[in-house]
Amino acid sequence: MVLDLGLKSIMDRLGFDINNINNINYMCSAFRLNEDEQSSASLFKLEHKGHAPSFQFIFQSAGIGVKVQIKCPGCGKVKDITDYKSW
Repeated sequence: MVLDLGLKSIMDRLGFDINNINNINYMCSAFRLNEDEQSSASLFKLEHKGHAPSFQFIFQSAGIGVKVQIKCPGCGKVKDITDYKSW
């Protein structure tokens, strides 16, 4: 398995065993966009096409759910795409 060294360092500090697939599944499934959030993210990407080759997603625990933001590194704009109806 190829793993980014920065991610491996974080996993090591959190005590995740890279050879335990259950840990990997947990990490990958912790943050998922639902259909509404995916649609909002796609629209944001279209609006910022040409600004940057990739976008950043910011996930923030809000007690009853996870707040989701998307950021364009090219212009710095951040948009909340959280589907609050799903909370």
